[in-house]
Amino acid sequence: MIFDAVGEETIPLDLKCVYHRGTIVFYGMASGKPDPIDPYFLYYGRSIRFAGGDDRPSTARTISIPVVPGTVGYAIGAPVGYGLARVTGPNAPSQTSTTITGRSTLTFHFGRLEVVTFSEVATSRWPGLPGGTVWSVTLTATGHGGPPTLTNSTTGLSVSFVIPKGAAYSFVVSVPTGYQGAGVHGHLTVPAHSLSKSVRFRAEGA
Repeated sequence: MIFDAVGEETIPLDLKCVYHRGTIVFYGMASGKPDPIDPYFLYYGRSIRFAGGDDRPSTARTISIPVVPGTVGYAIGAPVGYGLARVTGPNAPSQTSTTITGRSTLTFHFGRLEVVTFSEVATSRWPGLPGGTVWSVTLTATGHGGPPTLTNSTTGLSVSFVIPKGAAYSFVVSVPTGYQGAGVHGHLTVPAHSLSKSVRFRAEGA
């Protein structure tokens, strides 16, 4: 997929470079209006899809875009150190697309990236896992328009994620066969600072 906001100077190069059945998203004309494109050229031999779009820069932590009925796709460019926390609007939008049934507005909410760490903590009652045992954590956004599901695993003592402030998740820690876990499921909302969650393991029957 190629995203082009330049226009006249680069569209001919896009057409030469795009892959078979690829897509060119055209959302600006910085160098001028491009020449008309023969539809036969888009189809013959490569089946290229050519789509229009709208570029909406912002200096705030939200961007609101009016949309018309239909299926709307979008690509998000967050500033360095920030991520897309959620998308709000009608019909449960995802972070990549939605279907609109009437004129409405989509709002994109950004948050500073923060670190969330799940750490194995050993106690006398919960002595932990043997070295080299794999365990993992899965984060699933709660509600609509949140970040995609994330899973990280380790054979060590901690699992970390870098996620945007303001995103809400449920979490599940995988418990290896033959073991019990404590603190292995729940909910969290990323605060304005790093967050640590404690996880404990012990052998079944211990």
